[in-house]
Amino acid sequence: MSTSSTPTVLAPAKTLDYLNRCPVCDSDRIDRRYDLGEFKALRCTSCETAWRSNMYTPEQVAAMYEDEPYEEHPFFGYDSDAESLRKVPRYQRFEQALGVLDREVGVGKLLDVGCGAGTFMAIAANHGWDVYGVEMNEALCAEVDKAVGTGRVTCGAFEALDPDEHSYDVITMWDVIEHVLDPAAFIERAQRMLRPGGVMVLCTPDEESVLANTGKTILRASGGRYNYPALALHPRYHTFFFSGTSLENLFVARGMKVVESYSQAAFAAHSPLASRAQKLVISMIERMAGLRDRRYERVIFGRTGE
Repeated sequence: MSTSSTPTVLAPAKTLDYLNRCPVCDSDRIDRRYDLGEFKALRCTSCETAWRSNMYTPEQVAAMYEDEPYEEHPFFGYDSDAESLRKVPRYQRFEQALGVLDREVGVGKLLDVGCGAGTFMAIAANHGWDVYGVEMNEALCAEVDKAVGTGRVTCGAFEALDPDEHSYDVITMWDVIEHVLDPAAFIERAQRMLRPGGVMVLCTPDEESVLANTGKTILRASGGRYNYPALALHPRYHTFFFSGTSLENLFVARGMKVVESYSQAAFAAHSPLASRAQKLVISMIERMAGLRDRRYERVIFGRTGE
């Protein structure tokens, strides 16, 4: 892999009718979940997937990731210091996921889709994984070279990769699936790149989380006048809104077995959307949600057929 290619986003694999049919399961059982002002959230009552009513074009999606200075955001920073690796919550969550992968796979060849600055790749490499990544933002691709060495990242869209079938033991997607235009095609492509018995890992905000439900309750109770935190939990650059249920449906419908699923807290500390008081409230909600495993993000592991 290299950083020489130009970032690009391909159009969905098929023509999708976002307003009248579910882009994931093709059901026509669609309801309007709620109105966030900037857009309406539509939901499929068959597979539980939700998405925005004013869907983006491929060109608009590409612009979001090519032009933003993501490398300057503290969320993407990576510090290899041993003390940081033990204490930074984001690093600890990656370690938790690697514990599951160590149990389910051992070690092997891993592709991190939307790898950012290479943080997960670097931590996985420390566990013995042969790591590769794909990332659309050129500045972040340069950070990957610093984190794990050159030749490990392709700077471009996942859809533009050569579909080297049965090449990887694990494919991870941290906060990626909610940004794509055709999630079903995206997952099916990843399946073709996994070896038999390989594992796919998705992490995305959970529409069934306590925090998401709190936001929707406030939105409805205020008659739409107060859309925080509902709008913040459905940011402008997200295309789809999944739940634990819809993620499981996404895997099972494609012949994968769910081997692990758990929630993790929101990264409120790095959010530019909330005040200090709001972040404190979010933190309290997340602590309570943890007792029911209903925190903001859902991490799900699916195994392909042997």
